[in-house]
Amino acid sequence: MSSRELEVEITKETAPYAPEEEIGVYKATRWTFRDKQEAVMGASEVLDADKGLIEMNVIDFQVLQILACVVPPVGLEWTKERIDKLDPDVGDIVLDACRKVNGTTLSERKTFLEPSASTENITG
Repeated sequence: MSSRELEVEITKETAPYAPEEEIGVYKATRWTFRDKQEAVMGASEVLDADKGLIEMNVIDFQVLQILACVVPPVGLEWTKERIDKLDPDVGDIVLDACRKVNGTTLSERKTFLEPSASTENITG
């Protein structure tokens, strides 16, 4: 298994109230650029096109990410409506797997968070 994919097993111990069909092995894979952009657009509403203002519904974005990136256990059919009704424990575990395969690496975070070389203050 590469860093581009992750298998998580959901059991009755990790999700005690989940229905039987949600118990099993899920496979999260890193999404493509297009998948990600479609999720952003699908979860967003344009508030002001002239100013470039949008509002993103985070829940819709997360559902679209799961739909694009996660293969459910055999016998569980994936639809937006089905993901909406996931057991909360299952949903949290699956979403965490998405974040792990789609998130930034430690190296990327360090590079982004390093202080700038400039010591000049910028007033605003």
